[in-house]
Amino acid sequence: MHHRLVQTRKLYGEVFVTVFDDETIVPWKLLSLEDFISYSQQYENSIVPIAVIEDEIFRKCVLDDNLVRNMDQLLAGTVATVVFNIIANSGPGSAEGFTNDLDYARYAIRDPRFASIYDMGEWITIAFPSYRVEDIYKLNYKAFLLLVAQAEKKLIAMNIIQGPFELITKDIKEEKPKKRNIDANDLWAIHNTDPKNPQGSLSSQKIEDVVSPIIANPNKRLKARDLEKERKEAEKGLRGHDLVDSHIIRAQMVSDAQVIYADVLEYLDSQKGK
Repeated sequence: MHHRLVQTRKLYGEVFVTVFDDETIVPWKLLSLEDFISYSQQYENSIVPIAVIEDEIFRKCVLDDNLVRNMDQLLAGTVATVVFNIIANSGPGSAEGFTNDLDYARYAIRDPRFASIYDMGEWITIAFPSYRVEDIYKLNYKAFLLLVAQAEKKLIAMNIIQGPFELITKDIKEEKPKKRNIDANDLWAIHNTDPKNPQGSLSSQKIEDVVSPIIANPNKRLKARDLEKERKEAEKGLRGHDLVDSHIIRAQMVSDAQVIYADVLEYLDSQKGK
């Protein structure tokens, strides 16, 4: 896996990747802000089928042409997962998310190691308007220093600055803000919160202490559940590739459940004929 990630970096440079359990590596780039706004509005307002939007985003952002050509052959959930990651990283999910991201960016440009580079980049664009900031950051360090000296000389001659650039010479101690991320542990804790005890969480129990109610109370008759009705209700909330792939994912969940509930199945088998 490490070798494949290294090869992916060599092929596509510094890009985002989504790695799946079957070791499929999907390299992708961010949406432009224009596309992020457009697709987010279409996604939320259901202007076009969600699966169509997901296909467009996957084709536009995924960098591996082979994966794009064979996207219909990928495992269930692959397209939806990659598109979710692309959208989540291409723009803010809320006003609070934007504020957190902006705080992180502010910290980044005030980092004493790089603050002077960012500041000098701005002065260079003022002295030489033909330069763009992204052009300056592509320079090596020696070429950058020469350009800074030339910009300084020109700006002094134009009376825009009165003397040499003043650089930050002391480290500024500042608490680094937390970068916005999706904490799977928090989501899992919320999902498992006991409705009868909002302050507690079912997930706080130790795994070895959790016993199936079927085994713990063998004489108690449990209420029968209409699984087909529950499936139809659950599918009402699915859209796009999640809906298309739901029957495949459901089959995988049944397979996984046979492993998770092996003790219950073994117990039920032992009770047959009694």
